[in-house]
Amino acid sequence: MLGENQLLAANSDEVPSATCQRHSCPPRRRITSRATARRRRRRYQALLPRHHVRRPHAAQAALRAPLPPFPDLVRSLQSSLATTLAAFTPLAGKLTHRPAHDDVVIDCSAGAVSPGVMFVEAEYDHTHAAVDMLRLAGDDEHHTEAFKRLVPEMDVGRLPAPLLAVQVTRPARDGGGIVAIGVSIHHVVGDGQAVWQFMRAWSTASREGSPAATVATPVFDRKAVLRHPKDEELSRIFLRVFAPALPLVNCSMFPEPDTARQWRKTYQLRPNQIQSLKQQMLAMSELAETKELTTMEAPTTHVAVLSLYWTSLVRAKFSSSVAGGGDGDVYFMIPGDLRRRLRPPVDDGYFGNCVKGCYLRASVADLCAGDGLA
Repeated sequence: MLGENQLLAANSDEVPSATCQRHSCPPRRRITSRATARRRRRRYQALLPRHHVRRPHAAQAALRAPLPPFPDLVRSLQSSLATTLAAFTPLAGKLTHRPAHDDVVIDCSAGAVSPGVMFVEAEYDHTHAAVDMLRLAGDDEHHTEAFKRLVPEMDVGRLPAPLLAVQVTRPARDGGGIVAIGVSIHHVVGDGQAVWQFMRAWSTASREGSPAATVATPVFDRKAVLRHPKDEELSRIFLRVFAPALPLVNCSMFPEPDTARQWRKTYQLRPNQIQSLKQQMLAMSELAETKELTTMEAPTTHVAVLSLYWTSLVRAKFSSSVAGGGDGDVYFMIPGDLRRRLRPPVDDGYFGNCVKGCYLRASVADLCAGDGLA
């Protein structure tokens, strides 16, 4: 999920060093180390968004053979993560409440950063563990419980709270060549674009030894997005509404979804199928123009795929009611990235939140009719 108000304000451009420290290993899920980024005192001012109170953002990647031995892989990931955190310092900090200032900040001081980022080495102990993990990387129906177990949990109910946790998991049985890397990132520190900016940098550091090889240097200056004359006042109002008992954060306001009722599956669209979608949408637009309706520009891949997703979802859910004469409106909300839409646009390396909720409405009948696409 992406939010629109979770902005940071950087006060310095210093780059910290990074080290790894060894820690004790509880059974099954073992905290093997904490990648740390040490530096001089530095703080980032932040808003506490409601999206992040509910749960941290999670991203996963599944890898298949050939892979190095698991201990070697873990050491390599720890080393490259520490190198990457030297450039992405806010992820190594703590979300902290400052009562004297009536605000919440991302604290990147030496005391906040030195404990490091939680790095969990885990084994997925299940009869079909390897199969479950491989299904997450394929097109089959995903095992929701397996997905949850491969992502590290973060305690965000009380500040100071962590902003990043990593878990590297292998099957407890027959795990050769299968590894899952789960990453939880608190939404207050960045949106989806920021998450993948960090993941690309970490991937580059793992391959080439430095995240700066092919990835833009992260930029933490929020002047480009903090343009409202009363932004600090609004942020404090936001905090009082959604976190009135700081440093406690009431996570029950935004309960976890019932994963037992969720169904996850990956659908792969080939380039020729996406191109066909775009052509169909343009043809429909030209037809609408002849009827003096609003026309559209050539759709992007993102728009084309979301259109197919929305109409498919509506048809699967309402086809019987439409056939019986039922009707009504349905709504669709997506996060829109504002980085290139601001004037002037923000820097390519901008790391943080810069999104806005976009809402669409259409009738069930229109979306279910003929070859309708949203």
